Amino acid sequence: MPDQVTEDLSPEHLQELNSSFYATRVFVTQEEREKIEEQTRDQDNSDQWQQERRKRLTASVVGAIAKMKEKTKKQESTSTTILHF
Repeated sequence: MPDQVTEDLSPEHLQELNSSFYATRVFVTQEEREKIEEQTRDQDNSDQWQQERRKRLTASVVGAIAKMKEKTKKQESTSTTILHF
């Protein structure tokens, strides 16, 4: 029997929060992208690179989710996978 999910946000409110997060924390201008790229070239030694990466859905996260088996509890595992990266 699948786990039940309790909705605590309306779809409209979730979309509003999503848009706000993207606009204020993820979206960057071309100039900002170039600056971030320049400042984070040494990824292993860059705290900024780690911070920028956490805000984005990376290929590593998508790959981990895509490779999940059918019997995996998707909601729990997906949340854990995204928060881990």
